[in-house]
This record gives sequence, structure tokens and C-alpha cells, in this order.
Amino acid sequence: MKRTTYIMFTLIIGGVVLMASLFTLIKFTGEECDDSWRHGPMVISEQADTIQLPEFDTLDVSYGYNAGEGQDMSIYVRNGMHVRLSVDSIAKDPYALVPESFDDVNIKEDRGTLHMEFIFPKRFCEYDDSVSSPITIMLPVSMTGNLSRVRCKNED
Repeated sequence: MKRTTYIMFTLIIGGVVLMASLFTLIKFTGEECDDSWRHGPMVISEQADTIQLPEFDTLDVSYGYNAGEGQDMSIYVRNGMHVRLSVDSIAKDPYALVPESFDDVNIKEDRGTLHMEFIFPKRFCEYDDSVSSPITIMLPVSMTGNLSRVRCKNED
């Protein structure tokens, strides 16, 4: 074999060793990923539970997730998470239609402001129908003129 062939094989082997050592370094010094995505996103149920609500002037909606120790608290919902407000002409009190697959809904009322926190069961969720909403808040006709503000947020 020629001398250039030996040099070429040496460079190839050196490159492979260099790449392997780089990946090993990243593996040992890198941060461990949150494994909540491994089983795929949880599909948000289209079946809804009805929750009675007190009357309110301001609605404050937020989202939460019961993270394990050291996990990121951010939530990702494929196709978005929409909250729809609608009027129910026969209802006397407001109520919410919430997917039954949610872990919990925390509701607090404070001087006319209704705080609702929807707790997701997993960090990664998916809602199939991006046009309609998995969360609907139904208002009686008597409340439509009183509602002054709706605020949605992901984090404090």
C-alpha cells in the first residue's frame, strides 16, 4: 500500500475516535432530559365534566401541571389550548365544561374575580380538534353585561 493510503486510514480512525469521545463527553456532562415525553403526548379527552361556578365579573384562567422533582413546569399542548366563553340562554348560574382527563381544576373566588387553574395530567398533551375548544365556560344571559375582563396565562 502507498503511504497516502496509510495516512487516509489513520485520519478516518482518528475522526471516528474523536466523534466517539465527543458524544461520550456530552453524555456524561449533559443534563438529563425530562422523560415525560417518552410515551407520547396524552390526548385530551373530548368527554367533559360539568363544574358549577359562582357568579363573577372578572375571569382569570391559568394552567398547571403536577411536575415531579426536577422536571420543567412548562406545558406544551399540540394544536393549542383554547378557552371558549359562550352564553346559555336557559342557565341560571355559570358553569364550565372541562375535559374529564384533566387531573384537577382549582377554583377560587375573590371579590368578583374567579380564578380557575386547569391542572394537566402530563406535561405534553394533544387536542385533536384545533378549531373547537376543550374548555367551555357557559354564562347565563344575566351575566353577559357584567363580565369586564378575561385573562389567560400559562405561568405566574
